[in-house]
Amino acid sequence: MQLNITIHQDTSAFDRLSKEWLTLLSHSEVNEIFMTPAYQATWWNTLKTGELLLYEIRLEGGQLIGIAPLFRSANQVAFVGCKDVSDYLDFIIHKDYLDLTYQAIASELQKLGSVSFSLCGLQQNSATLKQLPKLLHLNVDQVISQQAVCPQIVLPKTWEEYLQVLERKQRHELKRKWKKIEQVEKVSFECLTNPQQVSESVPHFIELHRQSSESKREFWDPYHQTFFEQLLPTLATQNQLKLFFLSVASHPKPIAAMLVFDYDNHYDLYNSGFNPEFGHLSPGQVLTSYTIKQAIEQERELYDFLRGDEIYKLRLGGQPQPIFDLEFEL
Repeated sequence: MQLNITIHQDTSAFDRLSKEWLTLLSHSEVNEIFMTPAYQATWWNTLKTGELLLYEIRLEGGQLIGIAPLFRSANQVAFVGCKDVSDYLDFIIHKDYLDLTYQAIASELQKLGSVSFSLCGLQQNSATLKQLPKLLHLNVDQVISQQAVCPQIVLPKTWEEYLQVLERKQRHELKRKWKKIEQVEKVSFECLTNPQQVSESVPHFIELHRQSSESKREFWDPYHQTFFEQLLPTLATQNQLKLFFLSVASHPKPIAAMLVFDYDNHYDLYNSGFNPEFGHLSPGQVLTSYTIKQAIEQERELYDFLRGDEIYKLRLGGQPQPIFDLEFEL
């Protein structure tokens, strides 16, 4: 079957392909917010290095069946978005044309010559982990490595059902933390979804994230700050973002913040921060459990803590799901 392949190096391709891109995502086996044109364009415009290699793959009749969002920096080719701020990445392929599209992608990768490839953030059910090693004659044990885990909760119908899923000790701890903060302070929660309000609140979120730990403080170079300043209102415009704040009456500013992606009937906990002066009240864990409750009430199917095996994610019921990197040379 004849395919038409176009390689875009101009960032305007993200916008031009946007409508078809989103339709293709809805028909692909992997559909994550990190693979949407809005997210990828923002990443490329703020964190890019090298040259864009955005492959557009169509059937002869014109139907879009594949997008390979790659870039080349020096002698390495990687996914757009790889690696530090994007949890899940992959090729975007119509599930009815997997074999055909992977054959085309493998052929195009071979044309790039002697380069190394870093395809990061692949879910364990990704066809990329099976198809590319087979088509490129790679030794699976040598090219695939586990990068991290993403703990997830398959959400029940009610909050009470969720509490019963937790271990008895953790259920008691969670109730104790809620009781403690409510005894000491008058607590209020806020969820921002309006793009203008989100944009105005980005500095408050960054401030709380910085305060949380030394490593989080070091994260905020000018490039990452610009990325967040552009990404959050962009996703809010598409109703894909919720910015939560926890406040107490005794303090003029929020003491905890949580950035959640609301996409494809999932809540993805992308980032969070809290004021360490109030650490004894566990505001971070209280706010996290509040967002889980919100997800249940809004009938979401999954709560994804995203990358990292921090103990609080497991205590709140997260089941670790591995993600992998596929790295090789041709």
